[in-house]
Amino acid sequence: MDLIYGTPGETLPSWQQSVASAIELATEHISGYSLIIEPGTKLNRMISNGQLAQVDEDLNAVKYEFMTEEFEKAGLEFYEVSNFGVPSTHNLAYWQSQDWWGYGPGAHSHIAGNRFWNRKHPVAYQAALGKGSPAIGIEVLTSRQRLEEELMLGLRTKFGVRRDLMAELGIDPVQVATQLGRGMLELRGDRLVLTRAGRLLADGLVLDFLK
Repeated sequence: MDLIYGTPGETLPSWQQSVASAIELATEHISGYSLIIEPGTKLNRMISNGQLAQVDEDLNAVKYEFMTEEFEKAGLEFYEVSNFGVPSTHNLAYWQSQDWWGYGPGAHSHIAGNRFWNRKHPVAYQAALGKGSPAIGIEVLTSRQRLEEELMLGLRTKFGVRRDLMAELGIDPVQVATQLGRGMLELRGDRLVLTRAGRLLADGLVLDFLK
C-alpha cells in the first residue's frame, strides 16, 4: 500500500486516520511518501497564486514521525526512509543499484552502470519498438557517479553504507564525526546508518557530504 502525506489542507488528525486505516488492513508492506509539488503542474500554480496553502514542512516532519512510530508498533519495520514492512525485492533493486529492465512508454532501466529511458508517448513508443529499440536516451555513469549513488541510495536504507565509502568519496572524516555527534548517524559495525532523526534530513545530509 502507498500513502502520500502533505497534500494542501491535510490536517494531522486526517493523516492519523489514514495511517490507522492502513494498519487495520493488515498489509505486509506500506510506503509513506511526502507529496512533491512538481514545477509546471496545476497544483504548483494553484499554490503559487494563493488558491491553495503552501506545504508546511514542519508539519510534514511531525506526520512522518507519527507514521514511523505507528507502523513500527504494528510490526512494520523500517527498511528505507519511506518504506516499512517486509522488504520489497522490487524496491531493494533500486536502493541497492542493482540491474533492472523497465518496459513500456517512459520506463527507465539500469544495466551495468548504464541508465536509459524509453519514449514517453505511447504512439511514438510503439513505432520505435517496431523498428528496434524504444529507448530515447542513455546515461553512462562514471565511477564517481556510481559511488555517489551508492551513498545517496544506500544511506536511505536500514542497511546504511560501508564506512570506507566516505574515504573513497573524499568526504572529510570530521563531517562524518559531526553527524555522528549530532545523532543523525550511528555506526553499526563497519556501516554508517541513519538514525530516526537523520531520516528526516537524509537528502540534505547527502548533499552536505558531497559539497
